[in-house]
Amino acid sequence: MSRSLDDILRRVVAKGFPELKRLRIAIEFGELDPDTCFFYDQEAGRYRITVNDILRGAPTRALEGGIAHELAHIVHDSRLGRRQRELALARYARSAAYRMRDERSTDMRQIERGYGPELLAFLSFARTLRIRFTRAHGLVLSEISARLRLRPVTASESAGGRQQ
Repeated sequence: MSRSLDDILRRVVAKGFPELKRLRIAIEFGELDPDTCFFYDQEAGRYRITVNDILRGAPTRALEGGIAHELAHIVHDSRLGRRQRELALARYARSAAYRMRDERSTDMRQIERGYGPELLAFLSFARTLRIRFTRAHGLVLSEISARLRLRPVTASESAGGRQQ
């Protein structure tokens, strides 16, 4: 059964990012650069996540992985003041080292929120599309797997609370 992006977004926010319920976040498929699978921006107090059209056939878990990654960015960025956010975005745009640190720490926040398996599902699906991610893009498969083995399992996960 295919879920709509809105349904997936609501589910991921409710389970892993409850503090974002107060924010206005829209989501849609759209045209992005071939190497950009997900993208978020903010305008007039509203966040928008764009999912690359090439991901229309992606499994729900893979979409959850990409959406959770963008939500981890939004959690971090929504806590910054306007000027701090502008400076961070400018550094992200001009510095590969800053961008790499930001993407890797975003992946770690996502894993801490319980969405590591979905991140793995996204990266695995991206490989089927011949999209390769390196350390410059965030954590690689082996790093994510290692962190998942070290992460303590929550009570709801051990009781089957998270659908897999």
